[in-house]
Amino acid sequence: MAWIKLLGLLGYMYKRKNLLEIGGMVGSVAKLDLNTDSRTRG
Repeated sequence: MAWIKLLGLLGYMYKRKNLLEIGGMVGSVAKLDLNTDSRTRG
């Protein structure tokens, strides 16, 4: 399992559906980081 940082991804693309689609291109998505999904830091 690995973390993937998506540099240059535009803010409007940070939706669960889009992140799962992008992650699926790399392999199976185990879990989305909810902070990342909502574009917050913490």
